[in-house]
Amino acid sequence: MLLVMTISFGLQAQYMDSCTVTFEKTMYIQNMMKDNEWMKKYASNIPAENKEVFYLVVRPHGSEYFPENTNDIRVPGLWGYALNKNQVSTDLKDSLYSENKDIYDKKVRVVDTTRNMSWTITNTHRNIAGYNCRQATTVIFDSVKVFAFYCPQIKPSAGPDAFNGLPGCILGVALPALHLNWFASKVSPSLKELPKNYMLEKKREQHTNASLVELLSSKSSQMPAKYRRKSYYINAMMILL
Repeated sequence: MLLVMTISFGLQAQYMDSCTVTFEKTMYIQNMMKDNEWMKKYASNIPAENKEVFYLVVRPHGSEYFPENTNDIRVPGLWGYALNKNQVSTDLKDSLYSENKDIYDKKVRVVDTTRNMSWTITNTHRNIAGYNCRQATTVIFDSVKVFAFYCPQIKPSAGPDAFNGLPGCILGVALPALHLNWFASKVSPSLKELPKNYMLEKKREQHTNASLVELLSSKSSQMPAKYRRKSYYINAMMILL
């Protein structure tokens, strides 16, 4: 009987279909600006990096992603909006997601299908928050390389922000070109209570991913011409905001 109970407990501990993942999102702000003459003048007035805590509540067929608090650091100019605190609700069963975010003076809600990412799984492994994770890579928006680490022990194909699509929950994401990463610091089997105002704001401008690109394109005049010519700008903001 003891042996059976031990084996049963071990199987329960090995695989999970629901949990709460605590993420630390880090943006290396000064690195983003170091080669940008237009923004370099602001670099000395801001911290080298900004760290924020986000929670990912994972369930068998969906996930909810939200910040620990809403205290924003404001960076002068366009990139300051990258530090806003977004909320993302993902329906893994029907491949849909909705996201609340702030862009300039606009409060928007994006509702669309989940990102279609073509992942390549590698043989690189990394321990994150006590879990063995395997690396996968992809390129999004034609030019942004993504390194993700997923955990097969946590079965739902969830992840921080709007990242998903791997055979297990993503516990780490790094985007070197954008000086941005998310890494889990803790995984708890209990489900954290959602904020009272989670995804409830009704006075938000409705968008799809396509219309959001159009909105960002209309704002590109705030960037120098050499950056406006690059789709990299719009693509990066789609990730960072």
